[in-house]
Amino acid sequence: MRYFLELKYDGTSFHGWQKLKHFPSVQETLENSLSIILRRTITCHGCGRTDAGVHALKYFAHLDLQPDEEINLLYQTNKILPSSILILDIKPVSDKAHSQRDAMQRKYRYHLHLQKNPFISQSSYWYPFSISLEMLQVLATLLIGTHDFRAFTKTPARQAHTNCTIFNAGWAINSEGQHVFDITGDHFARGMVRILVANMLEVSAGRLTMDIFRHGIQHQKKMPHFNMAPPEGLFLVDVTY
Repeated sequence: MRYFLELKYDGTSFHGWQKLKHFPSVQETLENSLSIILRRTITCHGCGRTDAGVHALKYFAHLDLQPDEEINLLYQTNKILPSSILILDIKPVSDKAHSQRDAMQRKYRYHLHLQKNPFISQSSYWYPFSISLEMLQVLATLLIGTHDFRAFTKTPARQAHTNCTIFNAGWAINSEGQHVFDITGDHFARGMVRILVANMLEVSAGRLTMDIFRHGIQHQKKMPHFNMAPPEGLFLVDVTY
């Protein structure tokens, strides 16, 4: 039987979700823990990649289990997983369900703070410069719709396509005083959210014009400089099926 795992993780000590040689990953850590409990090799398929240092508040993976293997698996796995990973739920799904291909929408959130704060340094980007929230909001509205985000992708030539439909995008200040960027889309190219954030901040700071940013979206014009916001501020916050 196929099961979906819902989990969340602090990505600080991991090189992303996907298993890599010589680097710790969420996938490998999870598979090793499940394999120890079930006494056989377990493979999990995730809903997508996350970069090194990026976090997830809601992440889904699927795996195949025998019906009796699910009993107490949630409790037992959480007991041996590191504190940075928590499985929230294990539920049966159709045998053809796929955590990556069946996802309809993904939502990311980026946090940054303007005043140095050591207690949030692993989950928010310290940006010690002034910000025009109004300007950032205008830039966010340019993202909504279906566009080719080739200009805001880390490795466009290695990807099947860089076309994404963005349903919502916007900036706000949360109750902790952090500037927060939310974006929801059907698909995201590699590094896209962090590159968008970095370039929006460049426009806000006056180092990049809005016209250049707009041309990057509308005409895939490459940005003058490669900018990528640090990973610690980025969270995958929701996946919709």
